[in-house]
Amino acid sequence: MLGWVLLQIHNHQVVDEFFAGTRASVGAETFDEDCRVFEKFYDPDLPEKTGQGPRVRGYQCKSEGPSEPKRNPTAYGRLDGVKEKPSEAISLPNPAADAKDLEDQGFAKAV
Repeated sequence: MLGWVLLQIHNHQVVDEFFAGTRASVGAETFDEDCRVFEKFYDPDLPEKTGQGPRVRGYQCKSEGPSEPKRNPTAYGRLDGVKEKPSEAISLPNPAADAKDLEDQGFAKAV
């Protein structure tokens, strides 16, 4: 949540500075020249898309019917292919184990 708040604060600061500069430019009667300088510095077109872009969450897109395909591939799936239960996947060492036992079980490495 903090990330979004900081991003909003940053964006408000940038927009505030932009319009403060615009007001100062209009007040100094150099707006047209400042626009030309701005256009030389900034690319007028957005870069071409590479990759898939942000995920479409769905709540901002209206459904066109019950058979409408999903807009994004599923990001996760079921764990049907798992051969063992998570509790069986890791065997915890005995609390009284010494360094050799821990190394044999893969929990430690001799240095």
